[in-house]
Amino acid sequence: MEPNYRHYSTEELEDVFEHIDSEQYPERYHAVRQRLLQRYSPMSNTPPVAADAPPSPPASGQTTYQHEAVPDCVDIDLALLKPVENNQQPLGVVPYLLSGIGFIPLLGIPFAVIALIWGLLTSRPGGKRLALIGLVALLSANGYLYLVLHKTNISGNDNEQRQTQQLQDNLNTLYSQVELYRFRHGEYPPSLPALRQAFPLSKVSLQDTSFKNSQEDFYYQRLDSAHYQLLARGDDGKPLTDDDILPATDRNINDVSGLLPKSASSAEGATAAQ
Repeated sequence: MEPNYRHYSTEELEDVFEHIDSEQYPERYHAVRQRLLQRYSPMSNTPPVAADAPPSPPASGQTTYQHEAVPDCVDIDLALLKPVENNQQPLGVVPYLLSGIGFIPLLGIPFAVIALIWGLLTSRPGGKRLALIGLVALLSANGYLYLVLHKTNISGNDNEQRQTQQLQDNLNTLYSQVELYRFRHGEYPPSLPALRQAFPLSKVSLQDTSFKNSQEDFYYQRLDSAHYQLLARGDDGKPLTDDDILPATDRNINDVSGLLPKSASSAEGATAAQ
């Protein structure tokens, strides 16, 4: 028994046409094909009627159209004849506005992510373009953020290096002043304030900035008339430890200098502790 395809809906005809074996059932294949061509035709707006129903007479002033059979030799892609779905409208202004905001440095990162996800999930025309714009905006915002953080890190390292160099310069200047004090007075100064009084025009800072929240001067101690200790305490804030910072001594006056080296200073500190 041959099926009556006139009573099939368009979706049912499409399903039959997609799965029918054209070699085994050539007549059914051509019948379904002809029926789909009629359904896709812009002139076919009348509902299906029964196979044995007589043709309806045309209304007054109405022109009737006869759907001629399309020869099988004509290769027609039925998908091209399907009407465009109403929901396939292009994307509006809002998603592109979000993607544009995504180019704003730092602030635009969440908007770029929204535009990217929106473009990937939507099936409407323009989705791939929106996803591409969102991706470019996200990369731009992240690139700017990386440059800002990188520049901040470099600036922080430069400031730390300058502070360390300034600390070493202050120690070296104090070392020279201590040796000059001995040359003038025959002994080393009893303290750093006494050294400052001997050189009132000196602008070198006495503050030990080698550790955080430092409120103390450099560590100075005159051991006797010929020896002394001068150092910065280092990160631990304690003198006579492994992280102490000593002045860079001048070789020309190193032989007559009373500054104890670090090893001697540590040994002296250990003896004092006992």
